[in-house]
Amino acid sequence: MCGRFVSTSNPERIAEYFGAAFDGTELGTNYNVAPTQDIYAVVAEPDGSKHVQTFHWGLIPVWAKERKIGQRMINARAETVAEKGAYKGVFLKHRCLIPMDGFYE
Repeated sequence: MCGRFVSTSNPERIAEYFGAAFDGTELGTNYNVAPTQDIYAVVAEPDGSKHVQTFHWGLIPVWAKERKIGQRMINARAETVAEKGAYKGVFLKHRCLIPMDGFYE
């Protein structure tokens, strides 16, 4: 995953594009979104409904003693993401779409 990205889209517009409801807090425009900041994500529920929600960017493994580890858990190799302990469970069962208007390292 990229280290930084741009988020300028209105959450209602994101929700409309993906046929989802908007359930979160509206965030301002951010041209330098970094790990640990709040972001929009599109989540599909088991019943088929979709929601645009705000989330804190970063994976906090179940074994972590501190939330700060979430800022280091943003890069996963596609070749091993389904096998590595920190990513395996969430990769298989907990996915979301993160809308971006641009990205960079």
